[in-house]
Amino acid sequence: EEVRRFRSFLRWYAVENSPELMSFDHSLSAQGILLRQQRRSFFVPEIALVAGAETNSFEADVIRRSEEDEVTLGIEFSLPLYTGGARNAELRQRQAVIRQIEATREQALQQLEANALSSFHAVEAAHPNIRLSRVSLKAAQKNYESVLEKYSQGASTILDLLDAKDQLLSESQEASTAVYD
Repeated sequence: EEVRRFRSFLRWYAVENSPELMSFDHSLSAQGILLRQQRRSFFVPEIALVAGAETNSFEADVIRRSEEDEVTLGIEFSLPLYTGGARNAELRQRQAVIRQIEATREQALQQLEANALSSFHAVEAAHPNIRLSRVSLKAAQKNYESVLEKYSQGASTILDLLDAKDQLLSESQEASTAVYD
């Protein structure tokens, strides 16, 4: 029961703290804003302020010259009614981009969950190896103590003691490697 809850928690934690998924979410949010903007462009006119100044000079007679200043100011509203389907094509293209980002996000989510579960199963599979290497280490310690006692009584040779010490060191390294893995 606890293992199942931990596996579920690990998968949830990996998904919630994934920078890749956060990036996809921000991209989707930005594309959604652009899509709404494109949809509004069908109904919202473009507004422009137009201003101009012009000076016209002409000769009334040989001695006098006359100048006339003309200033124009205007507000222009435009609503493109006939765009030939270009706006609809842009809208469909934006929707396709959003669908593609969503599909890529879903693929990344599945890969992330698979990686989290793979890591969990690797940790779960390492426990028996850790347990067995610790049992082997205890046996090597007992063997070393036994050979050391026999050596102190003269019943064992120095080679037996060195072999027992080598075995103890090897099992100690194996236990450490199992925990590290």
